[in-house]
Amino acid sequence: MSNGFKQRLSYRLTRDTVLVAMALGLVLNVVQITLDYFSAKDSMEKEIHALIDISNSPASQIAYNIDVRLAEELLDGLLRHPATIDARITDNDDETMAASSKSSPVSPYRWVSDLLFGPDRVFRQELRVPQLEDLPLGHLIVTIDTYHYGALFLQRAGYTLISGLLKSLILSAALLAIFYFVLTRPMLNVISALSQVRATSPEKVRLPIPANHREDEIGTMVGIINQHLETIDSSLAQLRHAESAMKNYSTQLEQEVADRTREISEKNDALQRGNRALVKAKEDAVRRARARANFLASMSHEIRTPLNGVLGMLGLALEGELDSAQRNRIEIALNAGESLLGLLNDILDISKVEAGKLSLENIPFSVRHLIEECATL
Repeated sequence: MSNGFKQRLSYRLTRDTVLVAMALGLVLNVVQITLDYFSAKDSMEKEIHALIDISNSPASQIAYNIDVRLAEELLDGLLRHPATIDARITDNDDETMAASSKSSPVSPYRWVSDLLFGPDRVFRQELRVPQLEDLPLGHLIVTIDTYHYGALFLQRAGYTLISGLLKSLILSAALLAIFYFVLTRPMLNVISALSQVRATSPEKVRLPIPANHREDEIGTMVGIINQHLETIDSSLAQLRHAESAMKNYSTQLEQEVADRTREISEKNDALQRGNRALVKAKEDAVRRARARANFLASMSHEIRTPLNGVLGMLGLALEGELDSAQRNRIEIALNAGESLLGLLNDILDISKVEAGKLSLENIPFSVRHLIEECATL
C-alpha cells in the first residue's frame, strides 16, 4: 500500500511542527522588530542630539563673530551626515545667517519609513557663548530625513523575517528527513511486511522489528502484532484440529446412520414378511374355521337325524309293557340320547358363533331334574 507524500506521517508531523514554529517565530520576530523599532527611534534621537550638541559650540562662536564663511563650512559638515537634509544658522530675528541643504533620497520603500518614523524631523537649538550666557545669539536649525534610520530599521526587520523564514525552511527539511528516517521508513517497512500476510495463512509470517526500534513504540507495536499472529496461528491450529475431528465424527455418524438405516430396513422387511405370514395364517385359520363350522353344521344335522330316530324308538318302547328294570334301562338310554342331542345342539351353536349367526334363547329348565339326570348318567 503506497500513500501519497502529503499523506505520510513524517510530512504531517513536519508540517504541523513547522507551522507552529513559524507562528511562534513570527510572533517572536514581531516582538523583536517592535523592540528594535523603539530602539531605532531612541537611537535616532540620541544621535541627532549628539550631533547638534557637538555643533552647538562652534555654531555659537560663529554666530557671536558673525562669520559667514565658517558658518557655511560648519553647515556643510553637518550635511555630510546621511540623515541631514537641511542645516541653517539664524539670528535672534530669525534671519538666516547661513544655510545649506540637499534633496531627500527617493526609494519605493520610503512610504513605510515615513509611516513608522515620519517624513522628517526638525531640531532647533538656541546658541549662546559662555561669556554671555544671558544673551541669545540665534538658533541652529537642523532638519533630519528619517529615511536613513528607517531604511536601516527596514533592512534589519527584513533580515530578521528572512532569516526566520530560512530557519523555518531549514528546520522543516531537517525535521522531514529526521521523521522520515526515524518514523516513516520503519513504519513503511512494517506495513510492507504486514501487507505480505495472507488471509489464508497468516500464521506463516512474522514481522521483523526495525533496527534501533526494539525498545520504542514501533518495536512494541510490532511485538504486539507478532503476538496476535501467534495467537491466530494457535487458533487456526485448534480450528483445523476441531474441523478434522468434526469430519471424522461426521463420517462415523454417517456410517452409523447408514448401518442403523440398513438394520431398520432389514427389520422392517422381516416385519412385513411376518405380517404377510400372519395375514396368510389368519386367512388360513379363518378358512379352516369356516370349513370346520360348515362341517360341524352339516355333521350335526346328519347325526341328529338318526339320533332323533333312536330317541323316538326309545320313547315308543317306553309306551309298551315293560318291567321296571327294562323301563329303567330304556329311560337311561333315552336320557343319554337326549344329552347327546343337547351336545349336538351346542356344537351347532358354536358353528353359529363362528358364522356370526348366534341368537340367544330363553328356555326354562328344572335344576332338580338336571341334577337327577347327571346323577343317573
